[in-house]
This record gives sequence, structure tokens and C-alpha cells, in this order.
Amino acid sequence: MLTQTGIENGLRKLGLGPGDAVKVHKDLYYLDYGGTPDDAWQKVQDEAERSGLIRRHRIGNAECMLFRARAIVQIYVDGLRSDPFGLFGVKTAARLA
Repeated sequence: MLTQTGIENGLRKLGLGPGDAVKVHKDLYYLDYGGTPDDAWQKVQDEAERSGLIRRHRIGNAECMLFRARAIVQIYVDGLRSDPFGLFGVKTAARLA
């Protein structure tokens, strides 16, 4: 939360709102509400499909995916540990350099 980091109070003192932080410090922060630039779960699904962990079937008109949850969650955990910002498509100062 912005309040926990103190950014919100600093912006308020400058007469700015939370969304203005992106304009003022776009090289340091990514602030957004309701989503991230990339769909992390879609990246996980794509990796699982490449690895052969997902089998697709149809049940009536529904397309279904069968997979072991532990293997899929492990891809997600590995992504969070290795590059959490990249997983969600968030640009950091290091990525901008």
C-alpha cells in the first residue's frame, strides 16, 4: 500500500495524488490499480504448455485443461523467486538502465 511506504504522504504534501507518482518518478516506481502490465498466470500457463505439463480435452462445448497443480504453482514460485518484477512485466530502474 502507498500509505505503508510513505509515498502517499509525500505526494500529498506536494499537492499530488497517488497516480501522479508515476509522472513524477516514472523511472523509479510503477503504481497501478487493478492489474499489472503482463498477465503472470498467462506466462506460467505458456511455460507449462511448452513443458508438456498441460493436457487439453473437450467436455461438451467446454475446452478443459488437465494438469497437476503442484507443478504449475512451482513454475509461478520459481518466477517470483527469480524475477518477480519481470513476471508481472513491471519495469524497474535496473531494467530501464
